[in-house]
Amino acid sequence: MTAENTAKDVLRDPESFALTLCVAADTLTGSAHAAWEYETVWSFLEDLDCLPGEEGRDRLMAATALRLNPAYLWDAGVFQAMVAAFNGRVATPEIVEQPSVGEVAWAVVEAELLRKHYGDANGALYGAEPAVFTAAICADNGLVVIPAELSFCEEALPMMPSAGRESELEVSVREQLQESTPERPADVDDADSAAVHTRILEEVEHYVSTRKARLERDLASLRA
Repeated sequence: MTAENTAKDVLRDPESFALTLCVAADTLTGSAHAAWEYETVWSFLEDLDCLPGEEGRDRLMAATALRLNPAYLWDAGVFQAMVAAFNGRVATPEIVEQPSVGEVAWAVVEAELLRKHYGDANGALYGAEPAVFTAAICADNGLVVIPAELSFCEEALPMMPSAGRESELEVSVREQLQESTPERPADVDDADSAAVHTRILEEVEHYVSTRKARLERDLASLRA
């Protein structure tokens, strides 16, 4: 299969990631699409019979916008829209949707991978707005231990009215995480705060690692 045909398949796939959509569009446009108006891109891809669906176009727009202007690093509205788009939902900036902790973690990971793919080797420095938004999501889930991907919100977490910083719970969660294995039962005792907390973090890790593995496979197919 030619590189062009592989790129077309990626663009037609409703499950394709923002980064792979961007790379596929690069392949078909000679890396020029980021400088085009979106309607020009859609028309070009439609002529090639590989125009993504609405959610795919939203992911491609989000990835292109991130490349051109990293406003997601300081603007909570842009950050929220990126999280929605990178997790397969059409972004609605006028409506504040509450994503899951795993969805936020994945969006942060994919944004970092996208930045590195396009030559930005510097680590992302998040401002106060995305940090507070992310801390609010974590606090609403009762987290006192933050997933590593979301460490940028650590300082904002104590500002949340629902966030507890119970030292005993934190110690217990960290101990359980050290003992965590993939074979741990999915069901936990809802009365065991540490076990519930640990399960949330394990689910975040599983969601992120699963999506990252698939993204890497998809990128490899585009490079082949």
